[in-house]
Amino acid sequence: MDNKSRSKCKNTATRLLSRREHSVSELRRKLLGKGHNREDCDFVAAELVELGLLSDLRYAEALFRYKTSRGYGPVRIQLSLDKADVDKSIIDFVIRETDFDWKQHLCEQISKKFGEFPAESFKEWAKRARFFSNRGFSNDLIREVLHYSD
Repeated sequence: MDNKSRSKCKNTATRLLSRREHSVSELRRKLLGKGHNREDCDFVAAELVELGLLSDLRYAEALFRYKTSRGYGPVRIQLSLDKADVDKSIIDFVIRETDFDWKQHLCEQISKKFGEFPAESFKEWAKRARFFSNRGFSNDLIREVLHYSD
């Protein structure tokens, strides 16, 4: 618990944060994995939060932007944020309380992946529905947006 080990821990943390945003628990886990002791990791994380250099909200917003730009839906994004131990209230805010049009997003992804042509059979429709379900879109939204011609 000396200042030298805490300073090394802080340097490692700032180096990690210079590359991309991290959640508080993700940063702690990485610092522990690099051999720093738990007490230093907790102290440094708390200090970085206080300084505004570490923020679960900022991490959640960055992950949201990244995942939506890659074509993922709200379910998959929520799972990623849960895995990073982001607080439920932050997840709800980022996914549900922002003015993001999930229906429009899914329509764009359908067009990008399959063009403007509807599925010609139920089998093809089911294949497309599974694809978007795996990408994190709800079954209700998929049924509403994804069409097929008989």
